[in-house]
Amino acid sequence: IPKNNHTKYREKNNIKTNILTAITTIYHKITVTLFAIFFVTFVSLTFYTVKADVTRTSQQGLTGNSSVFWKAAAISVCWENMNYKKQRLIVRKAITETWEKHANIRFLKWDKCSSSSKGIRITVADEVSHTTGLGTSINGKKRGMVLNFTFNKWNKLCNVRHGIDQYYGCLRSNAVHEFGHALGLSHEQNREKENFFCHAKNQGSSGGFYITPYDKRSIMNYCSTRKYTNHTLSKLDILGIQQIYGSSGSSSKRPNSRMARWYLSSSAKPDWRWLNTADDKNIQAGDFDGDGYSDVFVSRGGYWYISYAGKTKWSRVNRANATYLKIGDFNGDGKSDIFTKKNGYWYVSYGATTRWKRINRAGEKWLRFGDFDGDGKTDVLSIDKGEWKLSSGGTSRWRRINRASDRGVRTGDFNGDGKTDMFVAKGGKWYVSYSGTTRWKQINRSSKTDLILADFDGDGKTDILYKDQHHFRISYAGVTRSKIVYRNAEPKNNKLITGDFDGDGKDDVLMRWKP
Repeated sequence: IPKNNHTKYREKNNIKTNILTAITTIYHKITVTLFAIFFVTFVSLTFYTVKADVTRTSQQGLTGNSSVFWKAAAISVCWENMNYKKQRLIVRKAITETWEKHANIRFLKWDKCSSSSKGIRITVADEVSHTTGLGTSINGKKRGMVLNFTFNKWNKLCNVRHGIDQYYGCLRSNAVHEFGHALGLSHEQNREKENFFCHAKNQGSSGGFYITPYDKRSIMNYCSTRKYTNHTLSKLDILGIQQIYGSSGSSSKRPNSRMARWYLSSSAKPDWRWLNTADDKNIQAGDFDGDGYSDVFVSRGGYWYISYAGKTKWSRVNRANATYLKIGDFNGDGKSDIFTKKNGYWYVSYGATTRWKRINRAGEKWLRFGDFDGDGKTDVLSIDKGEWKLSSGGTSRWRRINRASDRGVRTGDFNGDGKTDMFVAKGGKWYVSYSGTTRWKQINRSSKTDLILADFDGDGKTDILYKDQHHFRISYAGVTRSKIVYRNAEPKNNKLITGDFDGDGKDDVLMRWKP
């Protein structure tokens, strides 16, 4: 190499070295990152898979088979083999602390089985804990229930060598789970769909009787999010078993297990909690006492009833035979009123408690309601002959605000300006007319048309919820891609209404759930 080229050569060589070093470093980082992702994913999936295997059995929240529920409150229990005295006492105590504590059922005797023993016959064996069926189908059946007390061949992580606390936790958890089957309950995960972390296959009978909404914390769920040694019942486990057998200490008469109940999902999130028991279908939401909590309204038999915050018993508040009933705040006092139309006149009952007051005269048929001018009062918008006309507060004369022929329109505040906008879904697209005065503006693409409009995140903008048999999906402000916020929203025929039932400024979903 010529002398005058030595420097250039060294520079080029250094550049090549630096490039190779950089490439090596990047490759190393990518390799480490990919390994970390793989390791975390593997551990996560392994954790859930092991948890499912360790936690539950290989046979059958809350779901069940209504044809095999026990009619008697007292159910006999016997043991085919009488060894393992301490473990048998632990099992009995666990059942007393769970199913017996919360439901009107008692497990009696707990002695040695005879050839003619009825009820639940338990065999202790080092094999998969299971029941051979649900509820009364195992009545008097030998080996109707099998419990494992050693965990030498199955669920080895429960073996005593892994710790006495874990061992006892497994004893309790498995026993409570199997006694759930003995009471007629099937595996909760049998109705779960598309859960990435749940790799447990459907096991045993699906039951087909959906007692409560899907419960990810159920003792009957292979993929329960709780620690596998936790033998306690979830809130929905307790509500479900009480719906079947009644609460502890109640009368011997079994409740109507098919009675509808109301469950609340705060901000449309996965955790359901029980609010009330009522069979009415045509329910609506509004804040009739102005306390910031949505109430439930129903018209039945010529009377109006309100359940305040959805928690109280029905209170009869008025008497009226009208069938066309809409809810809004027509005087701006912060309390919901009832609107009706009849023979070309409009009437309002303020707070749902006053007599009808005539507020206007109009014969238009296609009406929508909302605060289109942002003055705090509900306005009435008419859609007729390609024109949108507005009556402010429902009391003023009509004034034309727009031209549009769409009748399948909905209302919401999609830009958060305090004024109601018009929304329509058609042709695989969503459109908004702001304040009902602008031209249609496309805000999203979606073929979904069966939509629920409410503000689930409390930002002042209306969100769009779509419910199918297995999911709740939300598009926030109607502009984001739909996000799954809840799985297993079945069955389809359950009534959903929205309102702020917990007073946190975010709309919730109230579900009328009928098994």
